[in-house]
Amino acid sequence: MLWGFAPPAEQRRLIEAGTFHAGEVSDADAGTWLGLFPEGKGYAWRDATVDVKTVRDEPVDGPDQRTGREISVRGGGHPVFLVRGGEDLRVSSVDGFRDLEQRSLRNGEQIKLNIGSQQFVLRVANPRRRGDDNMAGSSIELVSNGVTQTLYSAPEDADEPVWEILWAGDLDGDGKLDLYVQLGDERILFVSTQAASGQLVGKFAVFRAAGS
Repeated sequence: MLWGFAPPAEQRRLIEAGTFHAGEVSDADAGTWLGLFPEGKGYAWRDATVDVKTVRDEPVDGPDQRTGREISVRGGGHPVFLVRGGEDLRVSSVDGFRDLEQRSLRNGEQIKLNIGSQQFVLRVANPRRRGDDNMAGSSIELVSNGVTQTLYSAPEDADEPVWEILWAGDLDGDGKLDLYVQLGDERILFVSTQAASGQLVGKFAVFRAAGS
């Protein structure tokens, strides 16, 4: 395990493989990254070389335009996500919840997640929309050991897309929960090592993309 403090947020970068609009990824994203890949029943960190290809963005490009960017990993494989500036997260193997990948969230849900002997509860709160997947006015909270942390709250008048758990597990082997979630128009990697005093997790990096 590599211990140490994560680099400042402006030095950290988070992307996924896929096809994206102009501005969501760039040609500068080509090169070396650290990727989280499915492996056996768990996951593994691997060095990955990313290629960036200019492609046609069908929803927006004119006949002679190619403004889209396709992110792929050389040699194949499809990582859950890719990070730069995340070497301190790297451990030999990663435990995660396979059944929670890309799981949509609904108001009133409470999902129990056990990491070792510690239990975490991820819950979506909105008393007026219980059971609904309309996230306007909703909050998502993480609870453990008497600590409740609000990860995100949507305004009452928001046109809020579906929230998803993209990945959940222990990225860095510290026995605490880490989360990769789609909230609003952001894909956010929350890690326990970035938690401020009195919190359970903190933002490691954010990927803003309309979709891949």
